[in-house]
Amino acid sequence: MAPHKSPIGAIQQLGLRGEEPRPPFMRSCWTSSGPAGTPPSPPSSGSTNRPIRRSLTKSAPPAPPIRTPDRENRKTVGQQFRGSLRLLMETLNSTTPHYVRCLKPNEQRQPFRFDPKRAVQQLRACGVLETVRISAAGFPTRCSYQDFLNRYRVLIKKRDPVKKDPKLICQDLLQDLIKDPAHFRLGRTKLFFRSSQVAYLEKLRAERLLAAAILIQATYRGWLQRRDFRRKRLAAAILQRHIRGFLARRRYQKLRAAAIKIQAFVRGALIRSNYQQARAERSAVTIQRHFRGFAARFRYRRLRAAAITLQCFYRRRAARRRLEELRSQRGSKGGAERLGAGMEQKVVQLQRRIHQQERSHKALQDEVAGLQKELRDRERDEERRLKTLQEEMGRLRKVWGAATP
Repeated sequence: MAPHKSPIGAIQQLGLRGEEPRPPFMRSCWTSSGPAGTPPSPPSSGSTNRPIRRSLTKSAPPAPPIRTPDRENRKTVGQQFRGSLRLLMETLNSTTPHYVRCLKPNEQRQPFRFDPKRAVQQLRACGVLETVRISAAGFPTRCSYQDFLNRYRVLIKKRDPVKKDPKLICQDLLQDLIKDPAHFRLGRTKLFFRSSQVAYLEKLRAERLLAAAILIQATYRGWLQRRDFRRKRLAAAILQRHIRGFLARRRYQKLRAAAIKIQAFVRGALIRSNYQQARAERSAVTIQRHFRGFAARFRYRRLRAAAITLQCFYRRRAARRRLEELRSQRGSKGGAERLGAGMEQKVVQLQRRIHQQERSHKALQDEVAGLQKELRDRERDEERRLKTLQEEMGRLRKVWGAATP
């Protein structure tokens, strides 16, 4: 049952249970009802507070000697009640009390018998049914949006919710899960639920977690079975590979001895024919390549030298004509000397170009001589290689003749 929060309800609960310490004011009230040293008179037998009757029938300790209090230290009944109530509230606020309603199952006090009408009457008299009705009419369960989202995130159907606000996500989730909007309310910072709605959400969460656990188990067991199958298939494949390899090697060894002889004759004939053909083609191609390259370079250089020479003569002739024209047009001696100096510089430049052409021509001749020498060296190498191959062919023929019966 929901605990009572009011001080009067707390006092009633303490009185009904009879197990909690009583305030000093109540103790003094009960102990001062008779003469000093005599126990108080028990209540009537018809009372329902049996725990209180048991606690009151115990022997009280001997009362201390009565002292006449001073007027300043004397406390009134109201002050004693307020002090006791203050101590009680401090005790309640410092702890988490839970109260128990004691109900009589039957009037005959017999075991294993339960009277529903009497129990309902007691619940109605104690106000329990009214408390339940009020709790059902209100929203007893509440939690923040982030806490609700952290606990019931597994119930979201979308993997990646588009909305980032926890309040909007919780609103969409509740609209999908709880069809009746009267069973919950959306506050500014918290969610409010009617009774039994949290149990319904916990049931859905447990079902979703159970389904996820079953899926994980199924996936894991399937993975184990597939792993075992792959291992067995791999072992079978390895056995088949070794057996087939053994059979293939034995068959290959039988065929290899017969194929080696045929391959030796065929490869020898192919190598000889290919070598002779490659030698003829390589020698001819090499000679042609070098000769054509030399002829093209030589012709290009001769043509370039001739063109440069013609340009030099033509430019010199044009310069002389220009000089004569300028001399005829200008009679001043200073201008003629400047023109003569310019023409002399041009002549010197042309002579330098001619010398450069002669040096390049000489370098071409040296290069041709080097290429000819390299061609002769290659021919000698080819002859030595051919002689080596002929000696090897003779040795193979002798080995073959000795091997055949």
